[in-house]
Order: sequence, then C-alpha cells, then structure tokens
Amino acid sequence: LSALRRTKVGQFRIEDAYDIPTFVSHFNQIQPNTNPTQNQ
Repeated sequence: LSALRRTKVGQFRIEDAYDIPTFVSHFNQIQPNTNPTQNQ
C-alpha cells in the first residue's frame, strides 16, 4: 500500500484515486471505529 502515507497526525492521505477502495479497506482494518465517516 505504497499509495498510503501516514501523516504526523496519524491519518492517511490518498495519493492515487484508484487506491480509494484499498484505502477505505485498509483504514477500516487499522481504525474500525475511530472514524465512521471513512466507512463508506
């Protein structure tokens, strides 16, 4: 998941639009309940 980079605030930035599904899936795995707005 090289398209995902952890920022100093602990969130991830989407660098490639095609990685959005991967981003959401990975994000839900690491933080399943922290950010419900990311759960699409």
